[in-house]
Amino acid sequence: MNQPPQTLDHLLDFDEKPVKAALSIIGGKWKPSILWHLRHTPCRFNELLRRIPKITKKMLVQQLRDLEREGIILRQVHQIMPPKVEYSLTEYGLTLCPVFQILQTWGENHLQNRDIKYPQLTWDVRHEGKR
Repeated sequence: MNQPPQTLDHLLDFDEKPVKAALSIIGGKWKPSILWHLRHTPCRFNELLRRIPKITKKMLVQQLRDLEREGIILRQVHQIMPPKVEYSLTEYGLTLCPVFQILQTWGENHLQNRDIKYPQLTWDVRHEGKR
């Protein structure tokens, strides 16, 4: 007997609203980088500023406040002189790690397939702004 071909319909059945809500919290230019740097160990503000070279102080403050307000990161002030502030992922923030692992796999596959199917895109991206 022939089996009907398996479809991916079950993967296409998702609600747009929660996906948009999640992306509004973790998406954007800087939040993925901030979360990546906090995934293993707490970081101080200036350490994050050094690790994410193109972000401004103002933008880093804003992004950290957004993530803290959502319960994704914890801002811990150590009562020493001079004051020491560290940022770390909360338990709730750690629940994003599997999401980022899936996104990493998807991104790796995308980049590899794009390079194979559309090699001119690889060239265009590497030489962007050099024209």
